[in-house]
Amino acid sequence: MNCVTDVQTNPGSDFRPVRSGSKSFLDLPSRRDRVTRRVERHHRTVAKGLDYDAQPVFVVECQERGLSMSTRGTEHQYWGDRSETFDQDTSYIVGAGLTNDIRSWLQKQFTPTDAVLELGCGTGTFSEAVAPLVKDLTATDLSEPMLQQARAKLGEHSNVQFQQQDAYKTSFNDSAFDAALMVNLLHIVHDPALILQECSRLVRDGGKVVVADITSQGTPLLAGIRLGLRYLRTWGRGPASGRNLSLNKLVRLTQEAGFLVKDETLIGATVKAACLTGYKQAE
Repeated sequence: MNCVTDVQTNPGSDFRPVRSGSKSFLDLPSRRDRVTRRVERHHRTVAKGLDYDAQPVFVVECQERGLSMSTRGTEHQYWGDRSETFDQDTSYIVGAGLTNDIRSWLQKQFTPTDAVLELGCGTGTFSEAVAPLVKDLTATDLSEPMLQQARAKLGEHSNVQFQQQDAYKTSFNDSAFDAALMVNLLHIVHDPALILQECSRLVRDGGKVVVADITSQGTPLLAGIRLGLRYLRTWGRGPASGRNLSLNKLVRLTQEAGFLVKDETLIGATVKAACLTGYKQAE
């Protein structure tokens, strides 16, 4: 299959190889200009300190064109289709720096006695960072292709097991875990509040929920525009469930699920992630 070659694949580039003979979502200047204007408007809203919780501009653009991809319960299909190149694509779109920053932050959130449940483990990038630090890690995802990638990555860790589970309603018993972990899950699902409620059911009293989610909050305008364009170049139209969650919004959702948030922070040099740890209060 012939492809247009483009060697500019670093996180600062807005270009990505695309198939020849096919129309990219951004091929037409009018579409590209519309997306750019929407990204600019979005970042001006965030810069004003507002609690922005709308869907990303590339999702809004797709919905207006009748191209929305998913509803609740089908988000995993979109990501499963991208599992084989997910790590490489994420590094290109977001940059490896933020992934490393999240991994470093996560390594400070757990103890050697923790039995941890990870929801939406994806290809296991963050499971790999946590597994050596905890007693047991149960890594779950609804996408079997994602789980296949994670198993290959963490096969040597004897304290890790993988299960296909629906994060909205898992099959685990109440209070079965010391901690629940979610990285880059809540901003891509249809109902993040429902998943946090499920975490509250699964975590024992005094246990914790650990969340890290990429956010546009604190991301410079130009960096946000470039990220959005790289996303569209690489993955095309996004799932309809996607949204931007500020740190304040994540804190509020976590508190509403019954957790006391004691650690909250924005990390990342350019592109940011909202991170928090909340502790379940006894009823």
